[in-house]
Amino acid sequence: MCPREIQLGKFRSLWIAPFSLADRENIRLGQQPRQHNLRATKQTKLPLDDIQRTLLDLFQSEIIRRETDATESAHSLLLEAITQRKVEPDRVLGAMLFLEDQERRRPNNADLLSQLEGAWRLVFSGPSKFQFLSYIPVDEDFVIDSSDSSLKLESDLGPMRAKFCGSFQWRGSSNELDFSFTKAQVDLFGRCVWERDVAFKPKTYSYFWLRDDVACARSSGGTLTLMQRLTCDT
Repeated sequence: MCPREIQLGKFRSLWIAPFSLADRENIRLGQQPRQHNLRATKQTKLPLDDIQRTLLDLFQSEIIRRETDATESAHSLLLEAITQRKVEPDRVLGAMLFLEDQERRRPNNADLLSQLEGAWRLVFSGPSKFQFLSYIPVDEDFVIDSSDSSLKLESDLGPMRAKFCGSFQWRGSSNELDFSFTKAQVDLFGRCVWERDVAFKPKTYSYFWLRDDVACARSSGGTLTLMQRLTCDT
């Protein structure tokens, strides 16, 4: 049984809010979640800020110069980013913004939930004020289980492992995942040292790309996340 009152000291603050270092939300421990109206993010015209618009334009200019298939080039760049983690963050964001823009222009009405079932490694998230943190520097896995509409986020940092559990609602018409975490646990050297009910601000993931075990989604916080399906070979 996990002791609930053990204090973690300096470790306690390291994982106070999960889900990619570029997109953390404040946590209120021991409180009931507030209700939020999660508006749909699927729009015909992308609500891009100046930075994202510039990155999209730069990527499109690069593709035009090369005279290559833009969609294939964007997907190949994301595969390279996942396997090597050396692609410049601006180019990764440009590729994701391009694919998102293409999805809005030619919407795919296929329900993606069955294909999203399972564990996904969060690889990249941005835009970020600190580009060196765009590639998520720890193993952070997002696990979707549609059988009971549950999900988990598990993050490893050396001997410490943080686990967050919650539930989700799926909107198949727009491929959006509304979710929140309600329980948190921290293990140290394989032993549970802290566990508590938590209340995170609900979030939405809008999926716009899924192919070859690569998925991209826009968070309701505004960031784009690149993730890779975990398989036996991963």
